[in-house]
Amino acid sequence: MKVIAAMLFLTLTGCSTLSKPETFAACQAADAVTTIAAINHGAVETNPIVAWAIKHAGYAGMIGLKVALVAAVYYWLDDIHPDVIAVGSAITCGIAIHNIGVWQSLK
Repeated sequence: MKVIAAMLFLTLTGCSTLSKPETFAACQAADAVTTIAAINHGAVETNPIVAWAIKHAGYAGMIGLKVALVAAVYYWLDDIHPDVIAVGSAITCGIAIHNIGVWQSLK
């Protein structure tokens, strides 16, 4: 099901949408929200950087990392190839889709 959802997402959005910084920001937000939901239902964060941020600053630490990453993309937007943003968006939205599956399995 997750693979089908990811394929549908990529088909509907296309690479031109994935390469927009707004999409990258939305994928980061989706990852943050689904990560929080999954953790609140018993999941464990496996990204060591994010796990460290949550351990030391709670969810605000994770959100701070996400905001800093999105801000960096906007700051260096002219220097970042659109394909790099598209890959980052696809990976991050894929992680959010995975998080939904984890969250659902723990309900």
